[in-house]
Parts: sequence; C-alpha cells; structure tokens
Amino acid sequence: ESLNIRPALTILFSFLFVILAGTWLLMMPFTARSGNGLSLIDAMFTATSAVCVTGLIVVDTATYFSIWGKVVIMLLIQIGGLGIMVLSYFTLIVMGKKISVKQKKLVSYILNKEDMGNLKKTLISIIGLTAVIEGTGILILVAGSGGLGMNFPERLFFGFFHSVSAFCNAGFALFSDSLESFSGTPLILVTMAFLII
Repeated sequence: ESLNIRPALTILFSFLFVILAGTWLLMMPFTARSGNGLSLIDAMFTATSAVCVTGLIVVDTATYFSIWGKVVIMLLIQIGGLGIMVLSYFTLIVMGKKISVKQKKLVSYILNKEDMGNLKKTLISIIGLTAVIEGTGILILVAGSGGLGMNFPERLFFGFFHSVSAFCNAGFALFSDSLESFSGTPLILVTMAFLII
C-alpha cells in the first residue's frame, strides 16, 4: 500500500527487482558460451546497463554470451525501454483484471497523464505502436541481411535483437564491431537510424 502512495518508490523498486533478476540470470552457466556465467559485479553491471538502456558493456556481447544470454539481454532491454509498470498493467488489462484506483493513479503518474479514464486505451496504444514499429524493423532487418552469410534463424534473431535494441536506444549489438561492418549496407543502417529516432 505504501508503494502505491509513493509512485516513484514503486518505480525504483520495480527497476531494482528486474535488475536483480537479470543479474541472477546472467550469472547462470547457460547464458555464456564458455559455460561460466558472469561474475556478480559484471552481471549486475550488464543487467543494469540493459534495463536502463545505456549500452555499456564489460564483456563482448557477440562472443561472450550464448543465444540464451542474448535473449536475456534483449528482454531486459525491452522491459527497461517500455517500462516495467507499463508492461505490468498492460498484462493485467490483457488478462481482464480490474485495475484499482490506486493502481490507475500510479500508471497515470508514470505516463504523466492527469486523465485516468483513458489509461487502458493509452497503454494499449503504447504497446501496439511499439509492436508495429519493432515488427516493421524486424521485417526490414531480416530482409536486408539476406546476402550477409547468415542462415534464416540467425537473420531472424539479428532482426529481433537489433530492432529491440535500436527502438529502446539501448546500444547493444550482436557483433564485436557493433554495426561497423554494415557500413556498406544502407538499408540496415537507415532502418536502425529510424528505429532509434
């Protein structure tokens, strides 16, 4: 109840919870190619960087992490980029749960909206627009990476990861040189630029 009274505190604890969960996951052996997860400090730094969409890394994302580690990072980026509370309340709406007045007040604080009557519509619009923009980015990135020597599953993951990373302004990439090797591929660079904007 005290968290509902202090929305800023709720947001802080939500981010802290997701960062700690991400830290724990990135310490697991299955997230690293070597079979040794990150140390506590490196995992916490990486999880914080992903959730807070800063793009700072302590290990090379491309070479250190397994596919599962990269999926964890992508999910942390998406959660941080969209906002934990936005995703939580959208999930409640999809499940058909009623949102209390206190919860509506918290969401309106997060979205900086005074009118609590249209929160459901606003949340659906945010999630829907995000899905459309990221989905379009995925399709273009998958199509644009056709001649780059990747098989279709690799191209699909390339599209998903980079579309989420770019749209959320996270700065994470699946290549050791970031996107430098794509300097001769304008379709990918323009798509990434538009996703970032």
